[in-house]
Amino acid sequence: MVQQTGSDSPLPRSFDGMVKANAHNMETWTKTCESFFAKVGKANAETLDFWARRLKEDFEVPARIAHCHAPEEVAEAYKQFFSKMLSDYNEQTEKVIDMASAAVEEGLSLAQNGQPGEEAAAAAPKDKSTKA
Repeated sequence: MVQQTGSDSPLPRSFDGMVKANAHNMETWTKTCESFFAKVGKANAETLDFWARRLKEDFEVPARIAHCHAPEEVAEAYKQFFSKMLSDYNEQTEKVIDMASAAVEEGLSLAQNGQPGEEAAAAAPKDKSTKA
């Protein structure tokens, strides 16, 4: 039978020491996860906003087509639509990749240094050697 701690903790006593010894690591992990998932949430919200904007534009195409009087005008309307659509998706992809990269970089910095990248860089010792 596993001995329980004197507290209300469901963990056996052997875990108390491990938890105390790793408190800093758990704090760093918690910060990393919290920040990472906040950034993932922002990327998801940005993506949903993008889809809403794109769907609105998608639904405007039939009205543009309905106002065309010649096949050339229809072709031009479709050309403009697909050109803008591809441009929008390329821009959105870059934006989401940048957001994901920032989340991963901050997570790695937190895991390695216990603080976000900019704070870690500011706290890092400066190399005072001079190279001529």
